[in-house]
Amino acid sequence: MSSSPVSRSTSRSSQRASGRATPTLQTPGDDVHRLTALPRVATLRATSAKEREVRSKEYQAKAYSETATILRKVNVERENVKASMLDERQRFEELQKMKKTHTRRNWTKRLQNSPFLVDLNAESERIDEEHRVRLQEEARKVKELEAKKEKVKTEIILRALAEENEIQRLREEKRLLAEEEKRLKALKAQEKKRGKELHKLRMEQKKRETMERNCRAQKVFDNAKAQQLRREAERRQALVQRLELKTGLGLDLSKYAVDDNNDGPKTR
Repeated sequence: MSSSPVSRSTSRSSQRASGRATPTLQTPGDDVHRLTALPRVATLRATSAKEREVRSKEYQAKAYSETATILRKVNVERENVKASMLDERQRFEELQKMKKTHTRRNWTKRLQNSPFLVDLNAESERIDEEHRVRLQEEARKVKELEAKKEKVKTEIILRALAEENEIQRLREEKRLLAEEEKRLKALKAQEKKRGKELHKLRMEQKKRETMERNCRAQKVFDNAKAQQLRREAERRQALVQRLELKTGLGLDLSKYAVDDNNDGPKTR
């Protein structure tokens, strides 16, 4: 049974190592044999390196193929799960939509004969319109206020940039802010004072109207009372005249004169 070149080279290497330990007599033929064996060892090493590289590439290709197979399988499973979840979600959304439509249809059917439906709808629309108008008005006021603020800021900034002294600029800004605050306070106080005066005028007007009504009522009452007294005096005078005609006696009518301050006749 023949040994491989690698084993022979190994045995020669061991012999050389042992030869170093125990020096032996070397011949010129041994040197020639050693020089011819070196290229074969290099060839064997190159061949083993190529084999390792080929085996590494085969292993990498096999691992890549297995990885690709696993990834394809995982992708297929993920797509299946995703499709299943999408189908389930679509069915759930359709079911919810059907429930919502059914509920809306039932409530519409139940409320179609309601006597409050039209009025409530009109009231709701009116409230919504008022709310929308109020929001628009508030937005317009806020926008105008912001525009005024921006204008004041721009004026202050331009004035500040035109000034060379930084301290003077800060004082001017502070003065403007103080004046604006003072003006706002004055406007607020003026509005408050105007409101009080208006309230006072209204109360005085109301009091004056009440007094005028009372005076008119008193005049009407006095006139009615005077008319009643005159009618009573005329009635009594007519009664006395009838008595004189019946009895033929002269009566002194001054005894039965009517006093304006009393209801009864005034006797002497």
